[in-house]
Amino acid sequence: MNTTLPAGYELPAELLAHQKTLDELITKAKKTRAAIDETAAQIPLLDVEAQELTAKLAVTDADRCTAEDSEVKALDAAIKKLAEALDSKQRALARAKNVLIVHEARAPEHDEAVQAAVIVLQNDLIAFGNGVMEQARAELLEKVKPLQGLFAALRTIGATGEARAVREFVEAAYVPDPKGFSNSVGYERRFGTNLLAEQPDPEHAQLAAHLSAALAPIRASLAAGKALGTFVPLDRRPRPYIRRGDSPGELTRAGNAARIAAQGQVAPSEITSSAPQASGFTRKHRADGTSIDAEESRISSLVRRLA
Repeated sequence: MNTTLPAGYELPAELLAHQKTLDELITKAKKTRAAIDETAAQIPLLDVEAQELTAKLAVTDADRCTAEDSEVKALDAAIKKLAEALDSKQRALARAKNVLIVHEARAPEHDEAVQAAVIVLQNDLIAFGNGVMEQARAELLEKVKPLQGLFAALRTIGATGEARAVREFVEAAYVPDPKGFSNSVGYERRFGTNLLAEQPDPEHAQLAAHLSAALAPIRASLAAGKALGTFVPLDRRPRPYIRRGDSPGELTRAGNAARIAAQGQVAPSEITSSAPQASGFTRKHRADGTSIDAEESRISSLVRRLA
């Protein structure tokens, strides 16, 4: 089917350009919001990992002080590796915090741009509708001439006084001139089928179908812009309940595990039990066989309190 709109009914290039701009702004706003959520979820994990590395480094430094001469070289290498890992993690944490600040500052600006673009596109549609009305008026004034002759004849018959139904029909029939038209809603008692509201036959329905297809993406863009809503900053969002003793990292890991399990991938217990150590280093034991897990955990808690 030929979808070319006739002269006077084409969508203006400016309207289509404004629709494209709105779509691009919506995409940018959604990307920014997704980046905010992603970065906000990464920060507590990075923070916990940095604290764990700090604890490991402190324990290793303390072990070096009492180590045998044969162990010093290996401990120095471990200290250097831990220090480099900690520096990298702290830089990643600082970068994530700074990026989050920028994203949150830009999010309201994206919202304002989207709403402004929505208004511009709405005004474009109003202007387009007014232009179409002018085109329709020219066609209507030409096509109504045969009807004017028909109604003149019916009016003559109704004027005899006996053909009351004819007279009332002629009085009720109404096709207004689009120029200067206004509508006031009131109570009417008119019964019968409105022929102008009936579905046209295929020969005369093409213009309406072509306009509907052309306007569909415009309506979709407007709906998406209105549905975007207003960005809610992180500090105004409801906070999850944190049990006593849970760290932000543990809470985030548990949430991630629950989300992955909800998607039917693996059980939450498998995720949390098989997750690698955040610092990337394997737990070790001292030469006497005692575990240093408890000591690192205690130091990590101290680091969190002092942070």
